[in-house]
Amino acid sequence: KEKTIGHALDAAVEVVAEGDLYEFLKPFADALRDAAIVSGLIVTRGPGHVAVSGPEPAGPAGLVDIRVSAATWPKCPRCWRRQPSAREVDGQVEPCDRCRTAIG
Repeated sequence: KEKTIGHALDAAVEVVAEGDLYEFLKPFADALRDAAIVSGLIVTRGPGHVAVSGPEPAGPAGLVDIRVSAATWPKCPRCWRRQPSAREVDGQVEPCDRCRTAIG
């Protein structure tokens, strides 16, 4: 079996949901990314195939698909996340925007 994702931070995740479930999940994309410890996570609108239900009594229910692929962005040398903002300059990868902000 080929290992295309060797570490969770090498993964990019797409959560595909429809209707109310999409509306419920969309604002939490960053929190879901952090909880899953992956480099990227987006929530997109579309048909799902796995039934899920939200927290009782009023959480939305619906169908969802989870798609995982290898993140192709450069790896930030500070946080190890693969981020588009971690650019390679003169053969060295610079920290991502989030780390540059934290460093000051």
